[in-house]
Amino acid sequence: MQPGHSYTAIGRLRVTAPQTGTLQLKARTITAFWKKADGNYNSGVISQSAPNSQGVTTIRLTFTIPPDATEAFVRLYNGASFGNGDVWWDDLALVEGSYTGPYLDGDMPGCIWRGVPHASTSVGYPSNVA
Repeated sequence: MQPGHSYTAIGRLRVTAPQTGTLQLKARTITAFWKKADGNYNSGVISQSAPNSQGVTTIRLTFTIPPDATEAFVRLYNGASFGNGDVWWDDLALVEGSYTGPYLDGDMPGCIWRGVPHASTSVGYPSNVA
């Protein structure tokens, strides 16, 4: 990621049973972080939380890295302490710009990997995705 650029992080979150106990504010979210020029980290950009119920939810977060940022990353949150519920993240993507489409990768019909499969970017639009 680069300072001054916007990105969309997308992933599918699977919850097998509702989480219990005291949950973190960021439970079942995608959160963007960046390090500001003053050396402090900012984590103020948080996606909506997936429902705390059994099922699969697509989570999406669009954010802009400030021009003076020196680092940036996204973090995927479970949000429950050990033994209080598991979640699984699948079909993860980071797309430059504001992206509203579905998850895509080079294994899908109509798409290709630009380099090493599963270790590079992919392009295309599959015919089987509406």
